Amino acid sequence: MLLRTINEVDRINLSKFVYNHPHGNIFQTPEMFDVYVKTRYYEPIFLILVDSSNEILGSLLGVIQKESKAPYGFFTSRTIIWGGPLAKNNDEEILFQLINGIIQKTRKKSIYIQFRNLWDTSHLIKSFERSRFKYINHSDIIFNLNDTEENLFANVHKGRRKNINRARRYGFIMHEITDSKDFNEALGLIKNTYQRIHLPFPDDSFFQSSYKLLVKSNYARFFVLKKDKKIISARFILTYKDLVYDWFAGTSPQYLDKYPNDLFPWQLIKWSKKNGFKLFDFGGIGNPKRSYGVRDFKMKFGGEVINFGRYERVYNKPIMLFGKLALSFLKCIK
Repeated sequence: MLLRTINEVDRINLSKFVYNHPHGNIFQTPEMFDVYVKTRYYEPIFLILVDSSNEILGSLLGVIQKESKAPYGFFTSRTIIWGGPLAKNNDEEILFQLINGIIQKTRKKSIYIQFRNLWDTSHLIKSFERSRFKYINHSDIIFNLNDTEENLFANVHKGRRKNINRARRYGFIMHEITDSKDFNEALGLIKNTYQRIHLPFPDDSFFQSSYKLLVKSNYARFFVLKKDKKIISARFILTYKDLVYDWFAGTSPQYLDKYPNDLFPWQLIKWSKKNGFKLFDFGGIGNPKRSYGVRDFKMKFGGEVINFGRYERVYNKPIMLFGKLALSFLKCIK
């Protein structure tokens, strides 16, 4: 088996491998690699394992993220992998080779490495343990869109259903973004929301490249809620294979008492079902052993809570502690 980079393999074959893999997902595609390439402070690493005839046996896309340029950027650098690695027949040796390969590529460039799982990875535990990773609990909410709309709405908490109906009466209308003016306004709304609640936020180039590359490939959609032509709330979703992933969201604080955050997710769930998708991923809800306001909010929409967890390995503990302080300092400045 030989490790190759994305520039050393046929991209069409790579796309087919990811798409046809039972666990293939948007975060492991060549298109997402292109988004990372065009994002400031991001350094993607795409490893592909092939045999002697160049048949793809496995692939792994990760990205080194930083909050600023060198030399300070290293103190906030981390390697993140969503939904990987992918291996033919879930072969343990292929998985180990990919995991070990990305460790060798990132151990001197980042403080820690984290795999964020999108499916049951119990079969991967041995491969990660061999590479000195620690398992961390982390939950997610998934909606089965094969259920009827009536049952899906019945599973929504009574108080949440009431708020959804209130927002409907207020006159919010969901639109898909089609022009740059709305895109920039929606992006500003999401950015302001993340800053207000003190969550890390990618550089604008990340969203610009995502909108240009992923929407063009029908792998993403940008929706807004409007009231009298004014954008009240915005959500950026990923649409790959049979799954919709609720990615980024933001809402104007002056309209929160009109319940747009109750209506919007339900509207997207309905849109996803109507457009033939089978699953709606409402995004992460944190460690189930720790209190988390986002979890309390999302769980009132129904859906199934699944703990896929994460695998993490710290390369440099002292610098990681310093990096957390640096991130807190940067948040205060922003």
